[in-house]
Amino acid sequence: MNCTLFKNACLIDGNGGEMLENVSLLVNDGIIVEISNKIQAPSSADIIDCQGNTIMPGLIDAHMHLGLVEIEVANLARRNAPGLMAARMFKNLREALDQGYTYARDTGGADAGFRDAVELGYAVGPRLKICGSVIAQTGGHGDDRLYSETRPYAEPYLGFRATIADGVPEVLKVSRENIRRGADFIKIMCGGGCASPSHGPETSQYTLEELKAAVDVAESVGSYVASHCYSNRSIRLSAAAGIRTIEHANLMTKETAEIVAKSGAYIVPTQITYEIVIEKSRELISKFIYDKFVSVCEQGYDAIRNAIAAGIPVGGGTDLTGT
Repeated sequence: MNCTLFKNACLIDGNGGEMLENVSLLVNDGIIVEISNKIQAPSSADIIDCQGNTIMPGLIDAHMHLGLVEIEVANLARRNAPGLMAARMFKNLREALDQGYTYARDTGGADAGFRDAVELGYAVGPRLKICGSVIAQTGGHGDDRLYSETRPYAEPYLGFRATIADGVPEVLKVSRENIRRGADFIKIMCGGGCASPSHGPETSQYTLEELKAAVDVAESVGSYVASHCYSNRSIRLSAAAGIRTIEHANLMTKETAEIVAKSGAYIVPTQITYEIVIEKSRELISKFIYDKFVSVCEQGYDAIRNAIAAGIPVGGGTDLTGT
């Protein structure tokens, strides 16, 4: 039995109480078996003096992107060869653990290999759930083509990955393919976004029937769908389709929050991304994209208040962007 005593620690237990001081924790084989001011540890125990340090539960990042290694998303795969992209993604993975995240959900970009590398001990990082490639409509959030381009869309190999699917048959096929590739859940783009070169957050994408098709595939294998949403229309469609987690949700009104609450869905705000982009990235991205970040930032806090008032479970995500 591996036994470790952590002594003289400040403790935040995550249950909403006050921080405890000068606390000891006894851990046997990775399980906390005792928390007290006075612990008689076995003589064989390793002892770690935590004086001046704090122990707390591991954090969960419910919305992150290992592959967003640069703030300018559209050309990631053009600027980073596969080996370099993978190295930068594993760097992000390691840094997430260093920041206290012990579990994370990659919402578009990482393939099943990143999850497996952590589980098998080949990489250091938080335990992962992945969706693989996000599902996007032609011209929607995830389609990186400018309006001036006529080239066919091509799914990037790594970084931020999107697969284009239009209509119920294509959504069914792409959803099934993602599950075949080892996805833990399905991610679908239900509205415009900030980082894409096309329509903004106020728009809605995909029909109710298309969204229900993705949900049917996910539920058939005991999984669920996460949807990228900002606008009220996209949020309401997601709720009606049976989508479990609604990502961002910055423009959600009180009325829409009531609908989401009745559907049983969660929301996962990503407020820190807007704050950081506005503060540090003005010169790194186009004015069109920068202005979209500004437009949703403050409203995001209103949406969180609306969600809490309506009783919606609220997660938290960093939407990890850049290095």
